[in-house]
Parts: sequence; C-alpha cells; structure tokens
Amino acid sequence: MSQMLRKLRRAEEGAVAVFAALGFFFLVVSTGAVIDVNAALKERARLQSALDGGLLAAMQEKIPRRGANESEQAYADRLSAFREQVEQFLRDHITHLMKGADGASNLEGAPTVTLTIDPENASMHAEASVKVRMPFTGSFFTEPVKIGAGAEARTGYGSIEVALVLDTTGSMWGSKIAELRGAAKEFIDIIHDNAQASNGQQTYKIAIVPFAQYVNIGTSFENAWWLSGDNHHPSWHGCVGSRIYPHNVKDGNYSIAKMVAVRNVSCPNAITPLTEVDDSGQVLLKARIDALSANGWTYIPAGLVWGWRALSHKAPFTQGATDQDVKEKNVRRIVILMTDGANTRSPTYPKHSGWNTTLANNLTTEVCDKIKATNPATGKRHADIITITFQVNNTTIKNLLKNCATMGSYDVGSGGLSSVFNNIAQQLVKLHLSM
Repeated sequence: MSQMLRKLRRAEEGAVAVFAALGFFFLVVSTGAVIDVNAALKERARLQSALDGGLLAAMQEKIPRRGANESEQAYADRLSAFREQVEQFLRDHITHLMKGADGASNLEGAPTVTLTIDPENASMHAEASVKVRMPFTGSFFTEPVKIGAGAEARTGYGSIEVALVLDTTGSMWGSKIAELRGAAKEFIDIIHDNAQASNGQQTYKIAIVPFAQYVNIGTSFENAWWLSGDNHHPSWHGCVGSRIYPHNVKDGNYSIAKMVAVRNVSCPNAITPLTEVDDSGQVLLKARIDALSANGWTYIPAGLVWGWRALSHKAPFTQGATDQDVKEKNVRRIVILMTDGANTRSPTYPKHSGWNTTLANNLTTEVCDKIKATNPATGKRHADIITITFQVNNTTIKNLLKNCATMGSYDVGSGGLSSVFNNIAQQLVKLHLSM
C-alpha cells in the first residue's frame, strides 16, 4: 500500500510540474503578446504622426493645375511626376521620423506609400505601410508585422472664415484687456504665417466683433436699407440694439424687421468686417485689436448674433463666402467667442436695458443653436463655434457656453489666454488635415 501511495505521489508531483511549466509558458507568451501589442500601437501612432506631418508639409507645394493650352497627356505626365516626388518625400519623411533617439529603427525595408491626387478639390490622400520587428515575437519569427495608416490633406483653394467675438465690457479693464490684445494678436500672426507658407492654397479671413451691452456696426451704414431708428441722428455713433423677437436671434428677414440704431448708449469699437489675413490685413487687424477698450455691461447674444452676421454673405455684412462656395469649395466658418463674465443685461427692444439674466441666457442658447444648425442651402452648419471663458466663476454661463461649442470650449484663468488662442490657431491651421 505504501509503495502505491509513493507512486501516486510521484505522479501527482509530475503533473504539477507539467502544469506549472505550461502555466509559466502561457504567462511568458501572454506577457510577450502585451509587449508586442503595445509596441505595435506605438509604432502605428508614430507612423500616423509622420504621415500626417509629411502630407501637411507636402501640401505647401502647390498641386499642379492644368494650363489653358496644355494637352491632357502633358498634364497627366506632370501630375504623375509630382505624385512620384511627393511619394518619395513621404517615404523619406516616415523613415526619418520613425527612428529612435539613438538613430536606430525597427523598420524592415523602406515604407510603402501610395498617393492619390484630386486636383479639382486640391486634395491628396496617402496610404502608408511599414514592416516592423516586434520586440517579443521578433525573437521567434523572422516575418515582421505590417502596420498601416492613412491621411488626407485638403486645401480646396477655399478659405477659413473666422469671427473673433470679443468681450470688451468694463470688467475687462486693465490687465485683462491687455492680455486679450496680446493673445489675439498672436492668433493673427500664426494665421498670417500659415497663409504665407501655403503659397496661396489656404486663405484665411478674420472679422473682429467687440461686444458689451451693445455692438457697434460703424456709422458708414447710416443710409443702409436694412437699418432704421436713430441712424440719421447726429448723436448716433454706430450702436445697434435688438430687433423684435424672434428676428433678434436670426440672420435674415431684414426687409421685414430692420436693424435698429440706438443712441445715447455706450457701445464698443466698431466691427471689423471679414479681412483677408495677408500682409496688409495682418497690420489692419492687429491695429484694430490694439484699439480695443473696456466699457459697459454684458449681453452675450449681441456678440454672438453679430459674429454670425459678420460671416454671412448677406447684408448687413457681405464679405463672407456665398452658400455655393461653402457647399462646393473647402470653406469653413467659425465663431470664436471670448467672455470674462455672465450676462448682466437683457433686451427691452430695441435697447438692452433689462436685468433679466434668465432671458439673456435663454437667448444665448437659442443663438448658439441657430448658428450651429444645418444651413439647408449648403448642407453644413451656418458656422462652428469655439468658446472661451476667461476668469469666469459663474458655472451657469460656463456650462451654457460649453454646450454651445462645436469645436472646443476653454475655461482659463489669468495668464491663460495666450496659450488658448495659440492652440486654437494651430487647430485652424490643421483643419484641412483629416483621417
């Protein structure tokens, strides 16, 4: 009996050893698999970043356009040569950026790049793949892992049109308005420099819409057909109030409900219409930013709705792209709203002398919803919205503006505006890079 027990014990010990060995094996394999998966994800991210950056850089070279007297074959040959040039640039760019800090690379062979060019829409689509040695399975298998990525860059020979809707109320006085001036001018410089670097393929237009309790459209519209009220009075300085609801939250129907000029009220600097950010436009826009001064109470809907109107191609302001261009070309409209506080005034029609903040907040939400609604004429939003709350403590308005935004909402304290405007400018610069 004792001999049988000893044999059984030895058999059990052997089984335990086998299971332990198998367990150790599976542990090693699973750990190695995790290492390889993480490595593959890291390499794919590096490939995607390299492809995105390379394609964006390649777009600085203008896609060839067919000459008026150029034959179809001659243009096809020129386009093919351009494609081969860009593909080689992308292969070299990916190879360089996927090297480690020590110059070593995990790539097996050269990257594969396939480029498709759409001259009509001024866009390029690239697919890239690389073969990478994995740290774990690479020790057992000679075949590397294939990793792929895709990117599309578009310029569309169109434009990005931006309305900077800036709070210049009395609470912005002093260091706040100084910080806003500096941040907004940096924003303009970044946009200008990118426009210059794109060799005309990417154009930008910026409107400046200062707001407080009212908005100032400028006295040059004194005789405009869409304006009524005090516009012919000597003491009118360009201030406008609200049309009767619901026209006050719309862009249109000015023959039915005209804009209303108001006098004996305080309003900010006049709106600067959409201005192309070329050399002269850069100087003009920065000068208008420098001229901003702080005064008055806060009524956010006035700024929002006039930011929308500044982007429109319809009167009162007509510098925006037509609906047809928005639909057929790569044109993007964006309202950037910056405020340092909550609504403190509400409309009494046409003036804004009420104190009903609930009404003002409701109208703010309604204007937001209308701006980001789909325009039936284009199939796209009337405009996207970015919101910035600057040294704001009121959670109601912060949440309201966060829900208003379609392209990001920022809440910053003192000293944070420069970074936010810089980030937004970089975001706009990369708008035509997708996938």
